[in-house]
Amino acid sequence: MPVEPQKKLLTPKSERTFERVLNVSAELFQTKGFHETTMRDISRESKLGLGALYYYCRSKEELVLLFYERINAQIFEEYQRSGQKQKTLAEAFEDFLRLKMRVLSPFRKLLIVVLKESVDPDSKISPLNADATKTREKSIQFFEALATRYLKAGKDVKEVESTSAETAKLLWLVHMGILAFWLYDKTPDFAKTEKLIAAVVNASKWAGKLNAIPGFNTVSRQLIGTLMSVIH
Repeated sequence: MPVEPQKKLLTPKSERTFERVLNVSAELFQTKGFHETTMRDISRESKLGLGALYYYCRSKEELVLLFYERINAQIFEEYQRSGQKQKTLAEAFEDFLRLKMRVLSPFRKLLIVVLKESVDPDSKISPLNADATKTREKSIQFFEALATRYLKAGKDVKEVESTSAETAKLLWLVHMGILAFWLYDKTPDFAKTEKLIAAVVNASKWAGKLNAIPGFNTVSRQLIGTLMSVIH
């Protein structure tokens, strides 16, 4: 059964406490290892009683899943407030990527642990695992709404819905790949990641022309379906 976060954080104090717990956990996961770190370790290092810690999360896995949920909600809200003045889907996707990397920057250590765990398909904190279904589906829904906004002009509603659904899955997969690349990137100012984003944006400009090729949509759907099939 997927793990559901236990509590919503309603006060600035609880938000600050949760962030402290996250930072302490990230340090422990890095130095001691995710599997070797216990809730007692997190309680001791964060100077938070074990009972108080359980108020925020019942396990270290739930801690990471709650982080996914909260940080994505923050990113989606901030993106919506930005005004969305982009002219194309590629530009909108690029702006979203840059926003997400900026917001995630303080949590790189934690994300590196997650990246290592993601190699294990049975890890509960892997973004591909069933336990992360809620957050993953919300991300795909966000990308679907984004795609619909830019694809709807002059097209049949059913065609747009079908295309947007497939595009959303592709955008989610691509953005996960770019984030993983970013975590590996040790170049100053993440220069290699910047080049990768530019290349992806440029490649996306050919999407319309490729879709006009007979049979391309069928092939692309099969490819996306195969890639998504690894998700538990």
